Formats: sequence, structure tokens, C-alpha cells
Amino acid sequence: MIKIKLWKKVLIGILILCLLLIGVVVNKFVILTKLTNKSKQISNKANYLAIATSLQNNYVTIQKSYNKNGNYLTKTQIYGKDIEQERSFTTYNKENEKVGIIQYGEEKTAIINGGNMLGGQVHVNSASDIFEDTLQRLKWSIASKITTNDKYYIVELNNSILYINKQTGLIDKSIDNAIMSEVYYEFDVVTDSDIEKPDISDCKIKEEN
Repeated sequence: MIKIKLWKKVLIGILILCLLLIGVVVNKFVILTKLTNKSKQISNKANYLAIATSLQNNYVTIQKSYNKNGNYLTKTQIYGKDIEQERSFTTYNKENEKVGIIQYGEEKTAIINGGNMLGGQVHVNSASDIFEDTLQRLKWSIASKITTNDKYYIVELNNSILYINKQTGLIDKSIDNAIMSEVYYEFDVVTDSDIEKPDISDCKIKEEN
């Protein structure tokens, strides 16, 4: 009789633990779904300024990207202790015309109509990019750890940490292995004058078909 009562207590304890674990997973699933839905409202906007900063191996990369209706102008600059001269990439894409400028110190090279140019468009990084699929949300709900502060839901899985803005569902900051990234956005602020073809009069010209 005593053994039966003991087994009942064990089974009840296991059941309570299972319910608690299911509750945690469901709560995380609800959070990720909410962030995904919020981000859809803003991540598809075609007019935005994005300033992205990343740190890797003591090098800092800063991208300032003006985007409007699929056209964009992005300047990428790289800084580091061993970089003494300016090192930057400028990418212009407007109405199917592409221009890329690579600068190293005083030397500048313009690539006309290049296919895959460095320092391209900075896309809006949102929860819907990662958690759009229900199975993906379920996977992250089971495997990830989610904590919170005043501004972010902080989602951790393996070596990745995402700081997802509670209000927008956008991923403002992330840590992926040894790369730390942060992006600042402004929406509906870019005008045509922000996306003007860069001056290439002082560049060496390289044309690609």
C-alpha cells in the first residue's frame, strides 16, 4: 500500500513537471509568434535608412544604407588598429544601374554594372525572417532560452543571441559566434536626393557586363 502511494506521488510529480515544461514551451511559442506578427508590419517597408555596425576580430565595419523602392546607396567603412588608410566600399543601385566604388587610401576604383559588389544593400532584419515558419518557431521554443528586459526579448540558441525589439519585432542586435552586430533603423525618411549616383571622376574605371 505504501509503495502504491509512493508511485502515485512520483507519477503526479512527473506529470506536474511535464505540464510545467509544456507551459514554458507554449509561452515561448506565443512570444515568438507575437514578435513575428509585429515585425511583418514594418519589415516589408520599402523606405528606410539602416546603419549597421559589426565587430569581428578587432575590426569594426559600419554600413550606412539609404533604401527606397528597391533602389539603394550604401557606404561601408572598415576600421582596425592595422588599418592606417581609409578602406571603404560604396554601392549604388538605381533603376538597374549599378556602380561600386572601392577605396583604399587615395586609390579609388569604380566598378560599373558589377554583378556581386561588396558592401551591398542592408536588409531589415526581423523576427519574421527567422520564425516565419511554424515549425521554426516550435524548434526555437523548445531549444532556445528566452529572457527579457525593458526593451528586448533576448533569444539564445547555441552560439547565437538575438536582441529582438519588443515594440517592432526587429532584431536590433545579435551575437553569432565571434561576430557582434547592431542595426539602427529609420523608416519613411529616405528621399531621391539621398540616392544619387556617386561621383566617379577621380576613379579608375572597371566595367563588367
